[in-house]
Amino acid sequence: ATVRASGEGVSVIPVTIPAPVLRAAVRATFHPVLSRGVPLRLQRPLTEALLRPLAVTRGAHIRSTNLGGVPTEVVEHDGADRSAAVVYLHGGGFTTLSPVTHRGLAAHLALAAGCPVYLPRYRLAPEHPCPAALEDALAAHQALLTSGCPPGRVALAGDSAGANLIVAVALRLRERGGPPAAALGLISPWLDLTLSGPSVTAEAAGDPLLKPSWLRLCARRYAGVHALDDPTVSPLFADLHGLPPVFVQGGANDVLVSDADRFVERARASGVRVEHDRVEGMWHDFQVLAGLLAAAGPALARLGTFLRTCIEGSPRPPSVAIMGGGLARLGMASPSSTRPAGPVTGDGVERRVDAIIYGTGFSANGSNTKLGSGSIVHRRRTRRFDTAAHRAVSPEAAGTAAEHPEPAGAPG
Repeated sequence: ATVRASGEGVSVIPVTIPAPVLRAAVRATFHPVLSRGVPLRLQRPLTEALLRPLAVTRGAHIRSTNLGGVPTEVVEHDGADRSAAVVYLHGGGFTTLSPVTHRGLAAHLALAAGCPVYLPRYRLAPEHPCPAALEDALAAHQALLTSGCPPGRVALAGDSAGANLIVAVALRLRERGGPPAAALGLISPWLDLTLSGPSVTAEAAGDPLLKPSWLRLCARRYAGVHALDDPTVSPLFADLHGLPPVFVQGGANDVLVSDADRFVERARASGVRVEHDRVEGMWHDFQVLAGLLAAAGPALARLGTFLRTCIEGSPRPPSVAIMGGGLARLGMASPSSTRPAGPVTGDGVERRVDAIIYGTGFSANGSNTKLGSGSIVHRRRTRRFDTAAHRAVSPEAAGTAAEHPEPAGAPG
């Protein structure tokens, strides 16, 4: 895989490491660093130094932008659907880590979701306690909408403390009466800052990453003037009705797995559509090791597929179609090679060619053509385009346009 960051190419050879080996490595490295006895001025550079070399980015492109005044990294793959987006908030106990430490996770998620993943560098506690991080997340989300991305084509996701912020953002959007996000993706969510869940004690020895004592310190640093059971900082205790569809994923040995279990139960009781993906034998935030840990990549693929399905259920804004008939098609490029040269919105979102439609006429090879819904139909051969991935699908794989109509929300 190759990643291009700040104009540099870094070659990465994916290697899968057995889970017991990685578990022992996490316990030997991160467990002592994420401790009450290690000051933040050391925790932050140490955790970034440990995670940064482990990012397997699967050929993703990484660029920097600004969303609503919040520095943001954008992780995407060739052919990404830029009319959609995932806003991803990293974990780290509200006090450490950054978009850089989550590039690998974001790259896997972007590949599965089929659209760019935006990672805002939100402000950290204790320098900036609640609601600073929440305000940054809301500002970044609003900036995407202002740039022209429809609310129903923006999904929100995050891990651990970032998952807490994602639920808080969704609740704030509901309170404001605005349109909800397409979906929420919660990885190893930390939703109860009182740490009252049974797994905090039951899995304290089994989770190789987190100590309850460190979590208690982080909770107080982030909460600031808020009580720890205030729904603003502990959204597990909020009224959860009206949330968009949610995908909750975590390891069965996660010290915070009871937060996920209780949230799933309460959200379903409130009428929210929830899918719960509990991965046996895994610990807190194991997905960060995607590309190294065998269970992490497929887990992120399941999450990304859920987000993509929810996004594709929303109509997408009209883009550009090049139309022509007969010999006019000779001058046309294929969808995979046609793309506008520069950005048209403030955050760098580009409008792209969704499809090239050859109108009725006389083609170069003498066959009559006619318009189909998202299809190019010839007498002998039909080729349909998966516009989200910019690839042509053969008749053998796709069938005729009549047999496989375009899904709802596909461009007209």
